[in-house]
Amino acid sequence: MLNIFFNNIKNRCVRLKATLFFFVVIFMMLCICVSCDNSQESANIISPPTFPSSTALATPEISTATHSAAETATPTASPSIEPGMPDTLSLYISEEGKRISVNSFSSDWIAGKDIDCFEAITSAEKTLSGKFTDIWNDAWNNYTNTSNVKIAYNLEINLKSGDKIKYDIKNPEDAQQNKDFVEVYLYDDIHVDGSWYSHLETSDMSDETIITSIKLTATAKQESIEKVVLTAYLYTPDMPERIIVSHTIDIINTSQMG
Repeated sequence: MLNIFFNNIKNRCVRLKATLFFFVVIFMMLCICVSCDNSQESANIISPPTFPSSTALATPEISTATHSAAETATPTASPSIEPGMPDTLSLYISEEGKRISVNSFSSDWIAGKDIDCFEAITSAEKTLSGKFTDIWNDAWNNYTNTSNVKIAYNLEINLKSGDKIKYDIKNPEDAQQNKDFVEVYLYDDIHVDGSWYSHLETSDMSDETIITSIKLTATAKQESIEKVVLTAYLYTPDMPERIIVSHTIDIINTSQMG
């Protein structure tokens, strides 16, 4: 009887162990599955994004950053004019003993004849009377910062073909350009030794020279020219690209009109 009893108990223990083993295996499999799921979720959280496409690169943030950089860029500014420098300039012609300011000038051009002589004076008056040196010096001396200021000219030759020839004139060598179309002569009417003097040559130029006037003479090619645009302007040799003040006039050829 005892043998039967112990055998029954032994068989139950075996079945119980088998059952427990089964449940342990199931539990371990469940843990493994949960662990894999958690690993996948963690991987999705920390894994880097895929390389963005060209569409993804064109994001509003990138566009905004570019726009902001453009807005904060400092533009190139023209140099400011120093206090005491002239802020007025006009071109005058001599007429009946007076200086008359002109904004345009019309005449019949004749080859070999002077068109006229134009004088640059730091004044806005319509008419000036008196000796030229006194007129010019009185106007110039109204300003306190002129020791380094010079006068130059720009000439634009407008041909009837529609072409334009434009060049700067700061010395006698510059004046020789395009002389087949218009002859240009420069004068310093202030630094003169006597009552008569000629146009400036290269050898006449010095630090004190001021080109106060410019004379234009017609040539054999005058028939091809509609007008000349003359600009007088002030500058300083240390900053030749800076125009302190300027005045522009049209000089019109009426010899072939109508």
